[in-house]
Amino acid sequence: RIQELRNQHRTYHEREASQNLLNDVQVKMKAVEDSVKKCEEVLAPYLMGVEQPENSKEAVQAGDDAVKATNKATSAARIIISMRMVEVKRFTVEAGQEAQRSLQEFLKQLEGAMKRVADLKTALQERKQQMQRAEAISQVEAVEALAAKVTENGADISDEA
Repeated sequence: RIQELRNQHRTYHEREASQNLLNDVQVKMKAVEDSVKKCEEVLAPYLMGVEQPENSKEAVQAGDDAVKATNKATSAARIIISMRMVEVKRFTVEAGQEAQRSLQEFLKQLEGAMKRVADLKTALQERKQQMQRAEAISQVEAVEALAAKVTENGADISDEA
């Protein structure tokens, strides 16, 4: 009879602990979802091709910051899921399997979010490269214009001599 009560108590305790750790993971996953959503909002103009050139540097910096925040959130979520998986393995079969299934679901969601962030990061990198090329072209054109002026002024000086 005492053993039966101990088993019931342990099962109840494990279910309670399982629920608490799943709630912790859920909070981290909510932070990941919010972070990915913010990242998408910041990078939406690039994805749709409607960004304004005069705001490009600031927008790219904001995109970088959003990607960094999202990477930080995904790393934190990945760590907590891994830690909770280890904890759940110590539970009895019934409570442990249920929690493991939930954690596997969270892990799949996290992988999907990480893939989306990787896609956004790629789009941001492409935009950065476009900006750098455009800036390099404008600087080359400015140098060529200055070289033409120098050549013209040099021709005027040699004509005077």
